[in-house]
Amino acid sequence: MARAPTQERSQKRVEDILSATRDLLESARIEGISFYDIAKKAGMSPASIHYFFPSMAALRLELMNRYNRDLVTQMKLLSDELARSWVQSWQEWFRLLADGARINYNNDKAQSELTLGPVLNRQGRVSNIDTNDVIAKSIIDTLNYSFVMPDIPNI
Repeated sequence: MARAPTQERSQKRVEDILSATRDLLESARIEGISFYDIAKKAGMSPASIHYFFPSMAALRLELMNRYNRDLVTQMKLLSDELARSWVQSWQEWFRLLADGARINYNNDKAQSELTLGPVLNRQGRVSNIDTNDVIAKSIIDTLNYSFVMPDIPNI
């Protein structure tokens, strides 16, 4: 698990580490990136990175959690936009939401590599499942607002 910095200087260092990792993921595969690569890109020592992230898995999980939070926000915004556009069918609604998610992943290689790539630990899978649950509940709420939906127990 990542160390949560409280001081502004430490928060900036964590942001620099995550930014360097994102930059590296634009041109490298996730399993090919090390603390040394990130340290070089961020302009700090590998020990500094290890201080905040005791393992590569902790660093990947933190970055994945941030991507997942961003995805939830983007899907909620898209869902709200669809509610205002009065899409005629729920099937079209889902197609447009799926297109939005696909475009999101296709336009961000780093996010795609991290969340869909081959290296995914248990905590990463749980994070993705939790994100899917939040998105699904948001979509259901919006659909219930916009369409007459059948009552489906335990949806």
